[in-house]
Amino acid sequence: MRRATIALAAAGLAAALCALPVRGEDTTAADHSALRTKLERLVEHAPWGDRRRDELQVGVEVLDLATGDVVYGHHADRALNPASNAKLLVMAAALEILGPAFTIPTTLHGLREGDTVAGDVVLRGHGDPTLTAEDLWTLAREARATGITRVRGGIRIDDAYFDDARLPYAYDSQPGEDATFRAPVGAASIDANAVEVWIGPGTEAGDPARFFAWPEGFLETNLEARTAAGGGNALRMYASAGADGATHARIWGSIGVGAAWDSYARRIDDPVRFAGLALREALRAAGIAVDDDRVATGSVPDGATVLARHESDPLHAWLWRLGKESSNFHAEQVLRILGAERRGTPGTADHGAEVVREVLEAWNVPTDGLVLRNGSGLFAADEVTPRTLTALLRAVYLDAALRAEFLAALAVAGRDGTLHSRLRDGAARELVRAKTGTLAAVWALSGYALSPDGRAGYAFSVLVNDPCRRRDTARALQDDLATTLAAELER
Repeated sequence: MRRATIALAAAGLAAALCALPVRGEDTTAADHSALRTKLERLVEHAPWGDRRRDELQVGVEVLDLATGDVVYGHHADRALNPASNAKLLVMAAALEILGPAFTIPTTLHGLREGDTVAGDVVLRGHGDPTLTAEDLWTLAREARATGITRVRGGIRIDDAYFDDARLPYAYDSQPGEDATFRAPVGAASIDANAVEVWIGPGTEAGDPARFFAWPEGFLETNLEARTAAGGGNALRMYASAGADGATHARIWGSIGVGAAWDSYARRIDDPVRFAGLALREALRAAGIAVDDDRVATGSVPDGATVLARHESDPLHAWLWRLGKESSNFHAEQVLRILGAERRGTPGTADHGAEVVREVLEAWNVPTDGLVLRNGSGLFAADEVTPRTLTALLRAVYLDAALRAEFLAALAVAGRDGTLHSRLRDGAARELVRAKTGTLAAVWALSGYALSPDGRAGYAFSVLVNDPCRRRDTARALQDDLATTLAAELER
């Protein structure tokens, strides 16, 4: 249902934008002096206070989309940590290089001898960030439908489409973090490399809690949680790297005998083992015996046939995962796909960053100060100027082949994604489409203020790097600026 809603929104947006200018269209310069004064007051009078004010870094730029005129700038050429605004670079390059209709194959191979696979069955991945365990079950059923009933060997994962660097740059900054936002990458990954653990109460108070995780055998568990009286839930769980690629989970606390089962998602450490064990279970459930429990990496052997094939949805159908949802995993996978498609395999983050830079330069987007080490913007990895971001936003906006899909993937103010609870009142609601960015000391908001009557609006970028972490002030400045731009377009 959600995917269908997003698709309809994209179609409606494409129709609504048909009157907007394209690259090269003649436009008339507007007088922005009054608006410039309003924006200057917002920035200059933001209540930051005196505490370490000299370490505060704020960069702002607002562009007129039709003319390209700079409406307002404040340290716009200062390279700052963009947090998840780095995903804008990856999104734009992906649409340009891969195209909105780009799909990603995942295939199952084997040396077939009648109804048997001689040796290992091989799962070959091409970086699909949307691949799920359910997709593996579909592959297994398709292989069974061709008459395969047995695999004489074990499971092999061919993930050579990417290099073997599992953690993106700077992801080791928080080595003890087990949240899904820091999941590793891999060319053959499922469920965004996060394991879901279900935990529920025992039969009566005092019993051990119960849990379930799939695939079986992947999770090593230290279960200390007990069942308590009542219906409360005071469970805790921490996941870390276990032996031989497994993920170890410690579960403690208590859960009431009347409480419902609840799920806890945690990052995993070994994508190969995770996908391999899931595939083995899927094959066996489909009626295909797998003789060997071994899971290993390796290439597809010569002479192997394709037993089953899965094709991802087209890029435009899930680009919102990077924009609205701000998925780090999807962004990192796409960055490596860009590298593989333009530079050859294995795809690397460095090659992907080179491709992004090439796209920007081809669009005449300034790249001074740009540092792109990971695709997610997580931790202290990337640097970019507001000027680069607004120029990028305008370049995409002026490209009729990319504009609708890019805008549809961004969060809509006051309605969905990471902006669903921001800008809910006033002129900006539903007229601002933007990408948020949040780290411990970074707040970013870059995107568009669109006119309700189809006139060209504004591209804007507000990057705040503040070691004193004055979050409320940073967000208020961003929201006030976006609201001011939207109100101007309503006049």
